[in-house]
Amino acid sequence: MSVSLTKARTLVVDDFQGMRTILRDIVRAMGVTQVDTAANGKEALSMLRGSRYDVVICDYNLGPGLNGQQVLDEARLHDYIGVSTIWVMVTAEKTAEMVMGAAEVKPDEYLLKPINQSILESRLERLIVKKQALRSIEEAIRSKDYAAAIDRCDSLLNAEAAKPQEILRIKSDLQLKVGDFDGARAVFESVLAARSVPWARTGLGKVYFHKGEYDNARNTFQQVLDENRMFIEASDWLAKTFEALGERGRAQQVLL
Repeated sequence: MSVSLTKARTLVVDDFQGMRTILRDIVRAMGVTQVDTAANGKEALSMLRGSRYDVVICDYNLGPGLNGQQVLDEARLHDYIGVSTIWVMVTAEKTAEMVMGAAEVKPDEYLLKPINQSILESRLERLIVKKQALRSIEEAIRSKDYAAAIDRCDSLLNAEAAKPQEILRIKSDLQLKVGDFDGARAVFESVLAARSVPWARTGLGKVYFHKGEYDNARNTFQQVLDENRMFIEASDWLAKTFEALGERGRAQQVLL
């Protein structure tokens, strides 16, 4: 077990008390001392909002309310997790194909039940090495040095990083944050030239929104939802766009 992982603050999310206990004990047996648990999606988001976690191990099926994928979507949307946070989604074999195929915002790893310490430890060891490259970006973001964070994204892209789309997504989000709408648009359009990707099309809609092109923004967000109705971020931005257009009734309908 790497020293960095033994010090990782970890959150275990599962709606069954017995499984939470098993996963917590497995993680502790790996040498991790900071382990918290949550029983459902709402509780998990509350904990993620209040604390920064290095590792999240989350079951996909969480009973009534949000499922694990929706918790991940919300956590990323509201910046409750950093770019170097490791998110492991746990799922039953019978639902694995459906879960993996449907998710556009994917976790770092899927694990099929049953889980044992050897499997979890080996996956986390591998993931923490891969995520180390993103730590310098996260440090710059936390310091609000967004220009430096963008430069570090470019350095990784120039070095042919293993997950270029993940880094492009981080870079484009930062460009939107600093008001470089033309730069962000170039990233989104380059990604969309290869295939229709919800996060990139949603980003393009944000560019239109920030430039006051609300009709284009509305049409773009609606296209995302037509292709992927569960993409939460597009729903939120479509509602904002209707508000900007003075159509509050339609904004409320989107959020229902």
